[in-house]
Amino acid sequence: MNIKNKLFLAPMAGVNDIPFRLLCKKYGADVVMTEMISVNALSRNNQATLRLAETVKEEKPIGIQLFGTRLDAYKKSVELIENNFDFIDINFGCPATKVIKQGAGSALLKRPAKIKELVEFLVSNSKKPISGKIRTASNKEDSLKTASMLEEGGASFVIVHGRTTGQGYSGNVNYEHIKYIKENLQIPVVGNGDIKDKVSLEKMKSTNADAFMIGRAAIGNPMVFTEVKKGKETSLDKKIKVLYEYWDLSKKLNRQDFNKLKFLSLAVMKGFNQAARYREKLSLAKNFDEWDKVMSLLQM
Repeated sequence: MNIKNKLFLAPMAGVNDIPFRLLCKKYGADVVMTEMISVNALSRNNQATLRLAETVKEEKPIGIQLFGTRLDAYKKSVELIENNFDFIDINFGCPATKVIKQGAGSALLKRPAKIKELVEFLVSNSKKPISGKIRTASNKEDSLKTASMLEEGGASFVIVHGRTTGQGYSGNVNYEHIKYIKENLQIPVVGNGDIKDKVSLEKMKSTNADAFMIGRAAIGNPMVFTEVKKGKETSLDKKIKVLYEYWDLSKKLNRQDFNKLKFLSLAVMKGFNQAARYREKLSLAKNFDEWDKVMSLLQM
């Protein structure tokens, strides 16, 4: 894959459904990804999980992110899904307790040999490029050691979130560690963490990363990809119109999820006069008509 200077949509659990990914692609994302998907559930043909792994041709290029530790589950999962995706990513960075308790996600950062084993296994059992998403460590040498396991295992590129597991999603991004990894690897590096506008993109570019990934800033605002490219902020009115666009796409694809619509909408309701009041009104909405009434007040 040629990922140079591409903007990626990060794999976000409970967010990255097909309508959301299509909107991000429409508004500037060069590469999109599914949410994090369990190989254990996928390999058992769990219907809800298989639905998470569905995609449409308009999303390409698209990657699927998998998590887990069992080689047999990865093998079965790859057999089921690889023809639908352009690359397969392994999650080595999720800090969620329920994922860590399974020995997966960022728990694997303490097991570099296992990281290499998983990457090697997928490289040997898939025709598609393999990547891995990691977090930084407390010192840059350990950060590089983790990233090196992916390179040694045959990964095509590595995605680096510049925070430690302990930080979760708080504190500052460690650009120095991402830069150090980039300087010492031969494979491309995708920089991830706090990219939300053109200024923060320039900070990440200082790491010399090959490509860049946006996550939380896209929730409620798929146009953030256009914003970081052009340096122009999206108006509240446009953000609301995109929410309607999301719902229309959801209906067209038979994927209506009102709770998800509310979640995305609540992310928009901040940073303007009386935002808290509208968030409260939205949180009380029980269906689309009630949601529409609140949104109509904002557009008057």
